[in-house]
Formats: sequence, structure tokens, C-alpha cells
Amino acid sequence: MSSKQRLTTFRKLDAKGELGIVLGRLMLALNDIGLANDALGSWMKDQEGIRKDRQRGAKMYFVRMLISHVFEALAVINKINSTPELLAVVEKSAPETKRAFDRCAGVVGTEKYKKMKNLRSGLGFHYLDDPVRDAISSQAQKAPDIQLSVSVGQDTLEWYYEPGDRIVDSAVVRGVFKIPEGADVQKELDAIIHDIQSVGDDLASFAGYFIMENAP
Repeated sequence: MSSKQRLTTFRKLDAKGELGIVLGRLMLALNDIGLANDALGSWMKDQEGIRKDRQRGAKMYFVRMLISHVFEALAVINKINSTPELLAVVEKSAPETKRAFDRCAGVVGTEKYKKMKNLRSGLGFHYLDDPVRDAISSQAQKAPDIQLSVSVGQDTLEWYYEPGDRIVDSAVVRGVFKIPEGADVQKELDAIIHDIQSVGDDLASFAGYFIMENAP
């Protein structure tokens, strides 16, 4: 697909009232989702040296960021869907733009949506007590004496705390996504990532063209 560009101004966005605010929120979301997706793709590739040591944690970090940003974008979709004057603008959109909006709106309130919310609220943009407490307790029972490294160094990636990655693995893999013991964790996670990326694709299909149609 060839790129398209249009121009807008803050004067134009401000004049649109609530629609301008929604457009701004969608712009923030798409910028963040695009960066998270790009970084995740980079870390999925073969790494060397210290980057290989940090690869597992990096992938999970960008998975957490991607899911959190997608959840926040769905909150904007819910705002549109519950505001008649905003929904009326969507109804005037191109058919494929509206179909993409309907797919996104259909995710809100589902089990998938609730899992995204739990991850976003617990370990996405926050470091809350409960998921960390549960993960430490779980790991203390399953692998109480395994040696885990904590380190500082010259390179930023050398400042590394292995228990932190283990906490994320336990809290996200077992706590949020309920991947059972004995399952192929990477296979299950890959399926989850693909599923979330498909929601991100629908968000881009809606929001990207909705912005292009209404921001200029």
C-alpha cells in the first residue's frame, strides 16, 4: 500500500470539539501501537551478545506495551460507540472504515478485552503489589532455590534483574492468560500475540482512515 499524507492544524482539530479530541486520542494510540509492533518485530529476530540474554524479557515487554496500547485504543472506540454524535460521524465513513470500527467495538467487553485490561492495569503501565506478590509466591513454591542473576554494568542492557523477568512470565503467562503447566508456552504466546496484533490491525484500519477522513 502506498503512503498517503494530508495536512491538518491544531486550529482545525480544536474547531471539531469532541471529535477533535477523539481524533487526537486515536493519533496517540496509533503512534504507540506502531512503535510497539515495530520494536516487538525487531526483538523477535535472532539476537547476539547481551541482546540475546535480554531477548526473552524484551519480547515480553513489548507484548505488554502492545496489549496495553491496544486496550487504551479500545477505550476510545468505546467512547465513540457510546456517544451518538461521534457514532454518527463513523456512520458516514467509508464502508471498510465502518466495518473495521464494528470489529473493534465487538472486542469491547469480551474475555479477550478483560484479559487485556488485567494486563494493562497490573503489569502494563503499572507495577502493582498483587500480581507481583502472587508471582513471587508461586515461584517460591515451584522453584524456591534456583539461582537468578542481578547485575549492573556499563551498557544499559547490563543492568539486569532476572527475577523481574520471571515475575512477568509468571504474572502474564499464568496469571493473566492462564496458560496451563506443561503447555508449549512460546506457541501459546505466539497465538496470543497474533490475536492481539489482529485487533491492532483492525484499529489501524479504522482509526487510520477515520483520521484521514476527518482531521484535515
